[in-house]
Amino acid sequence: MPKGSPELTAARRAEIIDACEELYREVPFKDITVGMIAERTTFTRASVYNYFKTKEEIFLALLQREYELWN
Repeated sequence: MPKGSPELTAARRAEIIDACEELYREVPFKDITVGMIAERTTFTRASVYNYFKTKEEIFLALLQREYELWN
């Protein structure tokens, strides 16, 4: 994980998850790449990997967030 406060890390992860959510509304999951997600954030593709190991991990974080909102 990158250095920084837990709040900053959470905000950066949320930005990445938000970008994934936007893309998922427009593009099938199988066609989404980490590079596409990075283009919608303030991060480079390599920087996204500091917060998530794979696009699947980002998607799972999105599903978890949606579940928590629903529950």
